[in-house]
Amino acid sequence: MQTTNDPEWVREKYLTKHFGLTHTILFRLRVFNLVRTLSLKQEGDKQGARLYHLGSVREYLKRQEMRGKPVYYRIARLSSIPLRPMQTASVVVGDL
Repeated sequence: MQTTNDPEWVREKYLTKHFGLTHTILFRLRVFNLVRTLSLKQEGDKQGARLYHLGSVREYLKRQEMRGKPVYYRIARLSSIPLRPMQTASVVVGDL
């Protein structure tokens, strides 16, 4: 349940701490477009910040729960799905 104190966008550490979602699981959820993410990176920088939309993570978990099998079962299945290339959208901070 979302409270008024919850942020809209969070980093991976927040999801790991509060939901127990590992880096690998979050990576696969992102690659398969199962949750909304943003990459904040300025042009020319080597690294940026990956943010996850907290509402979309909660919606994904709720959908999985309603499908009948435990959420951890379906998330574990993501590990067996081979990765395929996909286009990712990045937000350049200067464009905002």
